[in-house]
Amino acid sequence: MKQLLVLSLALAVAACGEKGDSPAPELQVPEQLPEFGYVAAPNVKVSVEIRGPSEAKVDEWITLNATRTVTGDWVRTKLSQLPEGTEWFSKPMSGYEREVADNLGWRIDPPNLARMDVPTLADADRHDRRVKFSKPGTYAISGFSVVPTQSYSNKLTIVVRP
Repeated sequence: MKQLLVLSLALAVAACGEKGDSPAPELQVPEQLPEFGYVAAPNVKVSVEIRGPSEAKVDEWITLNATRTVTGDWVRTKLSQLPEGTEWFSKPMSGYEREVADNLGWRIDPPNLARMDVPTLADADRHDRRVKFSKPGTYAISGFSVVPTQSYSNKLTIVVRP
């Protein structure tokens, strides 16, 4: 047991090293990117709609749902011809997604009085989000999507009672 502890400690110390001993880890890029990708045409539009209850109680978890609809054209493009930094996708995005709440950013006003759930692996099949409020009041909630282009949802107003 003592030998195992000493060996573990030695490996841990060796792995730490001095600052600057080794380069920072780099993003691992696949050996070969696909030849073609899809870029959103100027007419690509994203619509996000959020839903939830209009009333809640303090410290009560409520469920937020969201849908996303993507319409418009996609241009199949040779990736080697794209300017650096151009966002591209392996396949065109279009159509209706029935639950994307877990894929949105959220804004809640007033700030710092709400707590969003943190999904875990056990929640992998759920795509909604939950929120609870620490104080009574009227809250405005909106969601935003950055995929495939930035878009904002409708605003949801929730009255929280004691």
